[in-house]
Amino acid sequence: MTFARPFTWVELATIEGSGIEVHDVEAVTKPDAQGLRWTFFGGNEPGMEAHFRAAAAESGVEPLGIVAAVVTVPDAAALERLQRSANVYLVDLSISDYIRHNPDVTDVVQNDVYWNLAGWD
Repeated sequence: MTFARPFTWVELATIEGSGIEVHDVEAVTKPDAQGLRWTFFGGNEPGMEAHFRAAAAESGVEPLGIVAAVVTVPDAAALERLQRSANVYLVDLSISDYIRHNPDVTDVVQNDVYWNLAGWD
């Protein structure tokens, strides 16, 4: 899932409270002194926000927020709510469809589109 704007950790918790299971998150920073943004990706675990903030501080960059997440959507009604949300840019199911039709493949990944959405590419 790609968000329409950077999310806070509180907003992410709200999505989880709606029944969406968040597995992994991608968070980005504001530009550094050279104008580059840093990306941090990891499991959605307790302490991840503190880890992101500490890693950003150690790198000398300021956190911006969460721009994408790998999620499990429990049912069609939840998917429809996400697709109608102004806060969600894209819920891309193509990776799930690929995995379903290729069960022996174990190393399939998919990048989100937030960098393009934000015009950072």
